[in-house]
Amino acid sequence: MSIGSRYLNQFQYTLEKDTVTLYGSYTVDGYGVVTSYQGGGIASVTQASTGNYEVLLQDGWDYLFQVSATVYDSATTGIAAIQVKDTYADAQIAIKNKTPLYIELLDFAGAAVDPATTATVAIEIRARRTSVAPFDAGTTV
Repeated sequence: MSIGSRYLNQFQYTLEKDTVTLYGSYTVDGYGVVTSYQGGGIASVTQASTGNYEVLLQDGWDYLFQVSATVYDSATTGIAAIQVKDTYADAQIAIKNKTPLYIELLDFAGAAVDPATTATVAIEIRARRTSVAPFDAGTTV
């Protein structure tokens, strides 16, 4: 298994060791199917079902800190929230084993919904490529 074998730019100033931030963005057609994707470290983004998108990374990582997404649209968006559709434990396993993470876009009623065809969804994933944690559980800085 390849743990973060990409050439990475150095120095993110953080209290965590050996961190990486991956960025990407995608657009969809009128049916929610991904029509374009760009970014580094993310192999693909595909539609799993309405409002649910499968994000596959190019490399495995030892620890997942955060997955976030933002919808950019010139019109008022119908998307109220974006969530990771995995338990915390399942997301940690997925990031290590290079299996997909799932993100879900929700409307104001809480139903899964695809972004508009005029929208771009930007994804940010923060991870660590070492299993060495800098702090013991409960340690504060």
